[in-house]
Amino acid sequence: MKTENHQHHRGGVLKLVIATGILASACATSYAQAVIGSPGAGWQPWNVQGLNNNSAPFWDAPTTTDANYGGSDPGGPGKNKNIGFCLAGLADCAAPNGLAGKPPGAVPFWGLPYNSASDQGGGIDLHIYFRAKGGEERTLKARLLGNVSSIKVETNHIGWFETDAAGRTIGKLHQLFQGGHSKGSSGQGLPPPSPIGSTATFTPTEYFGFYFIDVSEGSCISATLEDVAASIPNNDGCGSLSDPNWLHNMVVFGKSGKRPRYYIAGEDPPGCGDSDCNLTVIKITQSADDERDE
Repeated sequence: MKTENHQHHRGGVLKLVIATGILASACATSYAQAVIGSPGAGWQPWNVQGLNNNSAPFWDAPTTTDANYGGSDPGGPGKNKNIGFCLAGLADCAAPNGLAGKPPGAVPFWGLPYNSASDQGGGIDLHIYFRAKGGEERTLKARLLGNVSSIKVETNHIGWFETDAAGRTIGKLHQLFQGGHSKGSSGQGLPPPSPIGSTATFTPTEYFGFYFIDVSEGSCISATLEDVAASIPNNDGCGSLSDPNWLHNMVVFGKSGKRPRYYIAGEDPPGCGDSDCNLTVIKITQSADDERDE
C-alpha cells in the first residue's frame, strides 16, 4: 500500500467516519487502478465464520425482505443473504439463489480496521474512489453478478461516474447495466433489466467511482463517494449523513493476484429496515482478462 495526499472537504458527521476537514487519503494500487480512501482505511480480511449479522463488518447485517429474495428462517426471508453470504455462496445466498458464476469467497473489503479473530470493527469508509493510470490496462470489463429487489420491476441501475483528483464531486454518470424503473408496477413499455451474467466494457476517466440507483426509493443515487452522494439535493431516498440507519452504501471488495479484480456491491442500509432489500453486484476486471476465478 502507498499513500497519496489529497484535500477532502466534507460536511456532516457519521460514526466511525472521519468528519469535515483536510484529509490525507489511503491508496492501494492494483495494476493500473488505485483505490483511494480515507486515512486509516484499507483492505480488510474477513472469514466466513464471522458471518453472523452482527454489523461487524458494517455490511454483515440481516437482509429481511420479501419472499423473492430467498430464505425461510423465522427472522424474515433472506435474513442470511447480505453481500458476505453471497460472495461465499452460503445460506440463503447459496445456488441457485446466489450470484452468477463461481462464488469468489471471502474477498477482502475496503473499510476501517477489522479484527477477524474477535469479529470487531470494520466500519464503513464513505469516501472511496479510483484512479486509472493509462495504458491498455485502463480499459475495464464489468460483469453483472446479481440484481435483486423485493419489487421485481424495480431492480437497480449501476455504473461508474467521473470525479476529480480529490473525489469532491459526482460528475457524469455512465450506466453499465439497466434495472427496472420506479414508475409503474408492470414495467410496460420500459426496457427489461440487463440479464444476470451480461458484460460491458468501459474506459474510465483518470478519477472515477461506482454508483447505483435505487429505483424503488425515488431513483436515489448511492455511490462509493457516499459522503458526496448524500449531499445531492433531493436525494433523501438513499439516506443522509445525519441519519446513517437509512444510508445506502457501496461496498468495495478486492482480490489481488495475477489477475486482480474488484467486486462492487450496491445495497440498502445494512439491515434493510424497510424490508425492501436491494442488492446489485458487479465484478470488475481488466478487459483482456477471462472470467475464471482462481
